[in-house]
Amino acid sequence: MVLDRSGTLCAMRQQHGDVRAMERLGDRPSLNDLLAELDRWRVRAARGRGKTRLSLQDLAGATGVPRSSLANYLSGATVMPLDVLDAVVLALGADPAEARSWTAAWERATEDHLGGSGDGPVPDQLPSPATGFCGRHQALRELARASAPQNVSRCCLVVGTPGVGKTSLVLQWARSAAHEFPDGRLFLNLGGRLGEEPLNAASALACLLHSMGVRSIPTDLAGRVAQYRDLFSRKRVLIVLDDAVSAGQLRPLLVPVGPSLVMATSRDSLAGLVARDGAHRLVLDRMSAAESVALLEGLVGAARIRSEPDASTELAQHCAGLPLALRVMAERMAHRPLLGPGRLVTELQELEHTLDGLEAGGDSLADVRSVFQSSYRHLSPEAARLFRLLGLFPGGDLDLCATANLGAASRGKTQRALDELYRGHLVEEPRPGRFALHNLLRAFAAERAEAEEPPGERFAARTRLLSWYLDRAESAVKLIDPHRPLLALPPIEVHTRAPELTSAKEALRWLDDERVTLVAAIRNTAGGLEEFAWRLANNLWQYFFLRGHLEEWIETHRLALGVADRSGDELWAAITRTHLAAAHAWRGQVAVALEHRKLALAGFQKIGYVHGQAVSYCHLGDTFVLRGDYDLALDHFERAFIIGCDAGDMRARVLAQLGLGHVNRLTGRFDDALVHQLQVLDLVRQAGSVRGEALARVALGVTYLLMHEDGQASLHLRRAWIASRRVSDRPSELLALSGLGTLLSRAGHHGRAIRLHRHALLRSERLSGPGLAGKIMIDLADTLLSAGDAEAAAELRRQAASLASAAGDAHEQARAVEPPVRAPAN
Repeated sequence: MVLDRSGTLCAMRQQHGDVRAMERLGDRPSLNDLLAELDRWRVRAARGRGKTRLSLQDLAGATGVPRSSLANYLSGATVMPLDVLDAVVLALGADPAEARSWTAAWERATEDHLGGSGDGPVPDQLPSPATGFCGRHQALRELARASAPQNVSRCCLVVGTPGVGKTSLVLQWARSAAHEFPDGRLFLNLGGRLGEEPLNAASALACLLHSMGVRSIPTDLAGRVAQYRDLFSRKRVLIVLDDAVSAGQLRPLLVPVGPSLVMATSRDSLAGLVARDGAHRLVLDRMSAAESVALLEGLVGAARIRSEPDASTELAQHCAGLPLALRVMAERMAHRPLLGPGRLVTELQELEHTLDGLEAGGDSLADVRSVFQSSYRHLSPEAARLFRLLGLFPGGDLDLCATANLGAASRGKTQRALDELYRGHLVEEPRPGRFALHNLLRAFAAERAEAEEPPGERFAARTRLLSWYLDRAESAVKLIDPHRPLLALPPIEVHTRAPELTSAKEALRWLDDERVTLVAAIRNTAGGLEEFAWRLANNLWQYFFLRGHLEEWIETHRLALGVADRSGDELWAAITRTHLAAAHAWRGQVAVALEHRKLALAGFQKIGYVHGQAVSYCHLGDTFVLRGDYDLALDHFERAFIIGCDAGDMRARVLAQLGLGHVNRLTGRFDDALVHQLQVLDLVRQAGSVRGEALARVALGVTYLLMHEDGQASLHLRRAWIASRRVSDRPSELLALSGLGTLLSRAGHHGRAIRLHRHALLRSERLSGPGLAGKIMIDLADTLLSAGDAEAAAELRRQAASLASAAGDAHEQARAVEPPVRAPAN
C-alpha cells in the first residue's frame, strides 16, 4: 500500500482494529508522550509493507513537508507547528475528530513544555522582500549552505558597504526558507541607521523574548541571555538581526546550539564573531554592471532600459553597483515616464554634488547620503579624518605609504585607520595592500572634507600626496633611465618615505601598479598644483613608451603642455612638446609630430638649451626618415651629432649616431651604418647603460642581417634580447626576437622561426602604435614564403602594408610590397 495525501491509511487502521490512542493518553499528555504515540502510529502504518516503521520519505511524500524538517519534528529537536501536525496525523490515518483531539492535546503540551511562552500564533515578522530582486545567485546559494541544519555554526553574517543590499538579500533568502523555521521568523533592527541609537543587547533580548510570547523576562542581562538561549535552543526559529553595529552588541544574541538560526547584517566586518564564535560570514560585493542593468530592467521595464543600452550601462556605473542607488534611479524614472536613461545620466552629470541625484524624497532609509552618514558617524576621529581626505583624491587606489602622506601620519597610525574603514566597509581593497573608495563613497567623502576640513588642510593634503608620487616617480625613472639629463628643479618634501626601489624591473612594477592613480593625479592638479602636471608627465613618458600606453601618454602630455603654455614656461613647454611629438609619431600622426618638434626646437633655441636642441634635431631626423626624406634626415642627425660632440653630451651623440646608422642602413650604406652603430655600442657600454646597449645591439643585428653576416647578427640579436629583458624594453626585445626568427628561417628551421615571429607579433599588438607590429609582420611573411606558404605570406604583406601606412612609415610600406631579398647560397 502506497501512502499518499488522500487518507488511504484510514482503511488500513480500520483493517487492523486500531484502539483510539487519544483516549488512553490521559487528560494532559506531554510532548514526549505524544511523540511516542506518533511513533506507534508510524509502526502501525508500516504493517503489511515489510517495514518496521513508516519511512520519513513516505511521510514527506504524503504531507509535502521536507524530510529534514520531519526528522527534527519527530525527534523532538523542534516543536512541530500545528499545521504540520495536522498533515502528519491525517496521513497516518486519523479521522477529522481524532485530528482535532491531537491539535488540542498538542497545544496544551507545547504550552507546558515552553513554560510560559504563551499560546499565541507563530510569529512571522519578516518584512516583505524588495520588489524586483534579481541576481545574487551565488550569495543565495552560500546562505543556503551556511544555514543548513548540519552546520555547527548557527549564526550567519552578511556584511558589506552601505547600500549594497544586505537586508534585501537576507529577506529574499529568508522568505524562500521560511518553511524550515516553523516556530517563528523574527526580525529586529539593531539601530545602526542615521538618527537612531543602537539597540543594546539587553533591550534586543527583551524584544525577541517578547516576540515569542514570553511573559516573565528577567531584568538582568545574564538572566535574559540564559532564558533566550534555553528557549531558542529548543525551537526552530529564524532570527534576522538587521544593521548590527558591533560584535559586542551581537554576541549575546547568538544561539550557540540548537535548531534556531541567527542571520545578521552589518556594515562592520564583525571579525570577532568569526574568529571567536565561529560565525559564518558572507561579504556581499557591489553588483556587476550586468547585474545592475538587470535590476534596472526589472524595476523600470526591459524595453525602456534596452532602448538606450550605452546610457543604461553608464547609469549603472554612476550608481557604483549599489542596489539602493539603482532603486532610487528606477523610482525617478518610474515617476517620470518620459525620462530615459540618457537624459537621467545628463541630469546627474549637471549636478554640483553627485549625491544630490540620489535623494529619496526625504526618506532617510532610502537616501544614499543618509545611509553613508549612518556609517560615517560611528568612525573614530582618526578614521573619519582619513576617510574625508581620501575623498580629495579623484581616482585610482592608494597603497599604505601614499595614504600615510595624504594624512600626514605614520604608517602604523594610517594602517589602524584603514583597518577601521575596511571593517566598516567604507574603503575597499581592490588589490592586496591597496585601498580605494567607489565613486559614490568618494563623492560623500569629498562632501565631508569640504564641510569639515579647512581649505588650507585640503590643499596641504593634496600637496603631500602629489609630492610623494612625484618623488617616487623620479626615483623609478632614475632606475629605468639612469643617464637622462637632470634639470635644476625645486626639491620635493615627502612626509613618509617608502623603502627605496632597487632595480629597473622593480621600478617598472611600481609604475604598473600606480599608472591609473598617476594619470588621475595629472588630470586633477588644478587649484595651485599645476606644476605637478608637467613634472609628473615628464617622468612618465618613457614608461608609457616602454609599456605601450599610447592614449594615456598623449592625454597626460596634452594636459601638461596646457599648464606649461599658460604659465609661460618655455623650457617645460618645449620639453613636453618633445615627448608629446614622440607619442604622435608612434601613433602614426607624422604631421602632428613634425609640428610639435619644430616648435620644440624653436623653444630650445630661444632659451639656449643645447641638449634640447640636439635632441630636437634627432627627433626631426626620425620624422624625416618616416617620410622617406633621407637627405634631410641625415642633415638633422649630423647637426645633432656636432652639437653633442661639442657639448660633450653623450646622450645626444648616442641618439644622433643611432639615427645616422639607421639612415645609412636604409640607403644601403651598410659599412657606414656599422661605423656609427659600433661607436654607439662602445659609448653605452662605457656608460653602463643597459638600455642603450639593447638599442645599439638591435641596430647592429638588423644591419648584419641585411649584410647576410648571420653569425654577427645572431651574436648581437641574442645579446640585445638579454639586455632588453633586463630593463623591460619590450620594443627592443620584440625586434630582437623577430630578427632571431629570420635567422632560424635562413637555417631551414621554418617551424621554429614561425613560432618565434608569431610570439613577437602577438606581444607587439599589445603595444600601442602600428609601426612595430607592421615590421614584425613583414618578417613573418618572409619566413612563411620561405616555408612555401605563399598565400599566407601575401595576406600578411597586405596587412603589413596597411599598418605601415597607418604608421606613416614610407620605408616599411615599400618593404611590404617588395619581394624579399633572398640570402645567397652558402
